[in-house]
Amino acid sequence: MIRAFVFIFLFFGFVLYSEESYCPFCDPKILDYQVFYEDDIVLGLYTHKPSVEGHSLIIPKRHVERYEELTDEEILRVSDLIKKTHHAVSKAYGKEHYLILEKNGREAGQEVFHVHFHLIPTAEGSSRLYYLAKILLRPLFSPISERTMKENIEKIRKHM
Repeated sequence: MIRAFVFIFLFFGFVLYSEESYCPFCDPKILDYQVFYEDDIVLGLYTHKPSVEGHSLIIPKRHVERYEELTDEEILRVSDLIKKTHHAVSKAYGKEHYLILEKNGREAGQEVFHVHFHLIPTAEGSSRLYYLAKILLRPLFSPISERTMKENIEKIRKHM
């Protein structure tokens, strides 16, 4: 019974903190650790618990919770960075295909209440079920080491 509850809890992506709580995407220590790209409006981050190699996050610098709160300029810059990141990630990891995931609101599974887009590279011929399972189980993964984080950031920066 407890296992079923834990699975359901993780499956729907619910978290134990509120929208008013700490925002890791506004924390300079987190940003310094994970940023591979920065301009005046958007950031590219390598996620600390990647589903697969190359799993990146694209975020606006301005703290907003939901997609519809973004300005037209922020939407344009996010879109441009998604393209640039895809190009860099495909060169760095040899994966041409990708999934973009963005959630709006607790009921949609949003865990960090600062709008962000996951760019998740996929390999040719791989199972969609495999990637879905990796995404759903990601909260159970351990964070990658500092060394691995630096290596992945440099791989992506090299191709930006």
